Amino acid sequence: MKRTVLLLLGMILMWTLQVNAQWSITAVETDHTIDFETTVSGINEGIFDGSGFATTPATGQLDADGWAVYGMSDGDKDFGVENTTGDLARGASTGGEATGGVYAFEVETGNHALGVQPSGTDFSPGYIGMIIKNNTGDSVNAVSLSYDLWVLNNEARASSFNGEFSLDGITWGPIDEFAFTTTETADGSPAWNKTTMSITDQDMGFTFYSGDSIFLRWDSDDVSGSGSRDEIAVDNITASFSYKECFPIASFPFEEGFEGTYPVDCWDTVYANTSYPLGNTMLHTTDEAYAGSQSYRFSSYNSGSPYEQYLITPELDMSSEKVLEFWYRGYSYGSESFTVGTSTTGNDVTTNFTWEAYTTDASTTWQKYTLPIDATTKYVAIQYNSVFSYYLYVDDFTIREISSETDFLTYSFPEETGPAVIDDVNHEINIEVDFTADLTSLVAEFTLSTGATATVGGTPQVSGVTENDFSSPVTYTVTAEDGITTQDWLVTVTQAGPPVGANCSNPFTVELPAALPYTDAG
Repeated sequence: MKRTVLLLLGMILMWTLQVNAQWSITAVETDHTIDFETTVSGINEGIFDGSGFATTPATGQLDADGWAVYGMSDGDKDFGVENTTGDLARGASTGGEATGGVYAFEVETGNHALGVQPSGTDFSPGYIGMIIKNNTGDSVNAVSLSYDLWVLNNEARASSFNGEFSLDGITWGPIDEFAFTTTETADGSPAWNKTTMSITDQDMGFTFYSGDSIFLRWDSDDVSGSGSRDEIAVDNITASFSYKECFPIASFPFEEGFEGTYPVDCWDTVYANTSYPLGNTMLHTTDEAYAGSQSYRFSSYNSGSPYEQYLITPELDMSSEKVLEFWYRGYSYGSESFTVGTSTTGNDVTTNFTWEAYTTDASTTWQKYTLPIDATTKYVAIQYNSVFSYYLYVDDFTIREISSETDFLTYSFPEETGPAVIDDVNHEINIEVDFTADLTSLVAEFTLSTGATATVGGTPQVSGVTENDFSSPVTYTVTAEDGITTQDWLVTVTQAGPPVGANCSNPFTVELPAALPYTDAG
């Protein structure tokens, strides 16, 4: 589930439409509903009867300024274009039509819905679109939207009917919660069936100012099967806007695993290309995950310069230096590049951030990115800057305190006879190795507290690499991630005795029966 709700798109400035009528949302935190029975200014005049679209609608008509219909054989109807005949005005029906076009389907007794009968030349593919305007007088950043989707599954073909959003009426992005496909196998006794589709109080990913407009459409096409197509209708379209206040993050660790819907509340996304191709949409994906079932995906899959994409944290309120960590990987194709920026002021990616060197080693293996960040940091951003490449995945984003821990978490040798005894009170490790091991040149394998390092006699220690002489106890000095806290650990290695008969110092004896003849061959 990816909250592409207005994901779309990182555009902060909205396109102000120059048409006379739209669906006007006039109050925040208040449901506004289109039921195609009651007049809604800019949408419909009275009970919809399928008699077409007019800029000054008569009873039964829809407002031409508020609707667009594409994919009909009679031609496309854009916003503001009137059409009261043919495909766009097929009239009222209870279903079971054979002619393609727009209908007022009576899906229940006295309940009319805006519907379509697709055909080989109509609405396959096609879409029905509408305009929603913020006339609340307030800025908003969250939306709730629902509608009833009615299907008369009377044909042996499956059709999609997917909800999408746009900020400019040109570039569209999917709303995964609004994805729907009719059933290919026709019902034995076809009747109108309802599915309610909804998103609730979802973060838009930007501020939607009063006077701005957005677009909603239902996009349809053949999916599978053959022959004629099911009839589909929408009803009880309900929308409300609200404002979610985002408070500075003051509790750490601050962690985000991208397991929820897109975008994450109070995070910002920015596209350098405000009309980017659909294949370059940022989103949450189940394709790859370091932990859990989802990760964050940047994309330069389609050609469309500029390619830079930005993911920006909520505001941070830090009283001390912290550590940023996240995991990243690329797709099996392409060469990916990204950088990380920090800002002590605002979250404008063009002016406020100081950027680190580019990271270009993303592979199909997850790697950890780590960066100390100053106490004055207010925002952290990941800038994706691959050019027409593929995907970059990011997961387990964490901002945490710098560790002062100095522990050995594990300690072992390939030659050990059993697990080490780690005494984290007295800071001692005792371990036994096989009798054949050379105590003067053993290589330990170990893990330390997060960010900690170890030395022996001033020599940095690398797990599985550094060789030491353990013929007498060895002292490790562990330095915490903070670079200040240290702790000495004493490692004592003992050697197991040889098994009986392994050498002359530990011979085995054999007692022969007294009656058995014996001759000393020596």
